[in-house]
Amino acid sequence: MKLTKLNDLSPPASFILKILLVLSLGAVGQFLLAQTEGGLPLVWGLCLYTLAVLFLLQFFPPDPSTKLLSNEPMGAKTEGLFFLFILSIGIFLRAYGANRFPPGIFVDRAEVACGALQILNHHWRPFLEALNLHVPELCIYYMAAGWFKLWGTSPEIFSYFDVSLSTAGIALMYIAFRQVMSPFPALLAFFFLAVMRCNFIFAHQIYFQSETIFFMGLTLAPLFYALRACKPVWAAAAGLALGAGLYSYQSFKAVLLLIIFLMLFEIFREPEKFKKNREVWAVLWIVFVLAALPYLGWVIQNGSLGRREAEVSILARIHEQKSLRPLLENIRDVIRVFNYQMTGPNSAFNFRNHRVLDDVTGVFFVLGFFYALRRAKEKIFFTALAGLGVMSLPGILSAAGDNMGRILGTTPFLACLCAFLLADLRNRWRAAKPSPHWNRTVLTLSFILLAGAAFENYYQYFVVEANLIECVTDCSWTESRAGRWILERPDHTECFLCSLYYGHPTVRYLTYGQESRLHPLDISRPPQAGSFPPGSSFCFLLDSFKIGTLHFLETLYPGGTVETFRDPLGDVTLYTYQVSALNLEKMTEGPLLKKGLEGFYRHSSDEKETPFLKRWDPILNFNFRDLPMTGTPLSIHWTGKFKADKEGIYGFKVILFSTAQGRITVDQIYQQGFTVNPYWKKRLKPGWHRLDLDYQDSGLAATQVHLLWMPPGSNQFELMPNTVFGKTK
Repeated sequence: MKLTKLNDLSPPASFILKILLVLSLGAVGQFLLAQTEGGLPLVWGLCLYTLAVLFLLQFFPPDPSTKLLSNEPMGAKTEGLFFLFILSIGIFLRAYGANRFPPGIFVDRAEVACGALQILNHHWRPFLEALNLHVPELCIYYMAAGWFKLWGTSPEIFSYFDVSLSTAGIALMYIAFRQVMSPFPALLAFFFLAVMRCNFIFAHQIYFQSETIFFMGLTLAPLFYALRACKPVWAAAAGLALGAGLYSYQSFKAVLLLIIFLMLFEIFREPEKFKKNREVWAVLWIVFVLAALPYLGWVIQNGSLGRREAEVSILARIHEQKSLRPLLENIRDVIRVFNYQMTGPNSAFNFRNHRVLDDVTGVFFVLGFFYALRRAKEKIFFTALAGLGVMSLPGILSAAGDNMGRILGTTPFLACLCAFLLADLRNRWRAAKPSPHWNRTVLTLSFILLAGAAFENYYQYFVVEANLIECVTDCSWTESRAGRWILERPDHTECFLCSLYYGHPTVRYLTYGQESRLHPLDISRPPQAGSFPPGSSFCFLLDSFKIGTLHFLETLYPGGTVETFRDPLGDVTLYTYQVSALNLEKMTEGPLLKKGLEGFYRHSSDEKETPFLKRWDPILNFNFRDLPMTGTPLSIHWTGKFKADKEGIYGFKVILFSTAQGRITVDQIYQQGFTVNPYWKKRLKPGWHRLDLDYQDSGLAATQVHLLWMPPGSNQFELMPNTVFGKTK
């Protein structure tokens, strides 16, 4: 049938054929885009999407008389029932598996939990200093503290804090929707937002990016009501929320720009309405400035919008490349993240470059976007488009454009675009006066489509993504296991942690209140049983790089028990070594360091400089922050003797961090200068030989130094054991 003959059919039949053609083209286009390998599928997908948009605008031209603001005949009880139904779906998607997906406690969440406990138990009252913390968000510490005060501090309880934050955010956005549109499109937008995977995924212990939606709803809901009812007191509430949001997640700052755009739209497009709302706008900005003054003072003093903003800004890459290409790449990434693919490395919300929208929402988003673009002069469509664009800026201006956490603020406006199109099509369908049979059929198909969107999002997260090994291990799995293992030890157990675990926020949170029995491990000064209460047992927690340290501890404290933990990938990530009180009592003398290399620690490579530290190191098996004064320019010279049991070819090499350099000297002979891959190989005679290792690092916060050797008869390098070194002086 020719397209020109479609209008000759009855209105209901014509409508159905038109919408089926548009949706079919969009669905096939989405299917081709989802292949993500580029090439012809991408080209054909874009072409079919283009046709779908063209036919949509031809068949259903924008009609300004179609009002989404009008009050449709939907009773308060009916609207309330639909709201509760959608809210229950949203709560289910956020609360289901809250303690299991993911299984670990992400370091930044643990940092906030520790801060909240400090507020409750140690009278810590952070304010502007919080903007310089590892998690530089003032509000979240007090919100978490309030949650702990009400419900308890366990990790299981804490996981539902994320659920509540995300749920409150989408509920507030529904209240905002209802101030500017009628019940049906508001409920539709609420549904799309509630079931959107890229929104509810942040309720699952990833991080507190849901703050953006929460404070956005807390700002827009009273502001839209104040503008609609001309009530300045509600504008004061909006201004307070807008100011408070500046102390929350950094992406919220884009909301300020959005509100400026909305005010400018009213000034130039609706001057009479702006004249009526002048007091509302004035109160909003006065209260906002008062709430934001401390932050604005901090910005002026520090010359930066915030610590994280400076760290993740795209400006550094632009300056380095002397080109705007990084900015253009970010714009490209933001555009394609919804329907094509995500390329960011964070598997917590990006699994295998999967797009963030389901197929149903993806199609309605593209069609709704271009439909709204044709009606951009109408305030409600302008608001959705401006919100989508403005809330994309935190991603566009950051180091990774497709970081979903930074562009999470786009999701409410994305949901609105989908809802606007469906609401407009519904109005047109009702105007066609279909028969009850056709009404029931279309209603059934609509419910199937919406249910399909919810199910696909559920399946993609709970069945696919949450069970992928890389997602399981991406949220401090090992540190969480270490903290829980410590909790399982009896109270009289003294725990000695390597630097990777000691002071780690996840371990600190899980072992909160037991700090007195947690100690940093320094193998150059082995812990003495006599320094602790009688009956104490020792346990040592070592990361995967510490196999040499483990063997050394076994010689110092014989008779202990080794336990090895593997992450879901099958890699050993944690060793524990537990020595009972009985075994400690059997030791006739305290564990003493008898062999090793003498280390001279300086802040520069000038050997005339007086070392700030001299000590004997039993082995060179350092990782993370094991080395003293890590984080400053560091230069170390190790020297000592080792014994060659037999004549043959001996090989030595050192594993260093990429920013460090080293040099190996044996019997005062070096074969390389300073290099990132120090290596030495030569035939040696039996007996004692001198070994020197020079190490230099510009001063990163983390480092590694592992001295390996390969004696004759061995076919692989292994950590050089303490037993071959000469005696300490």
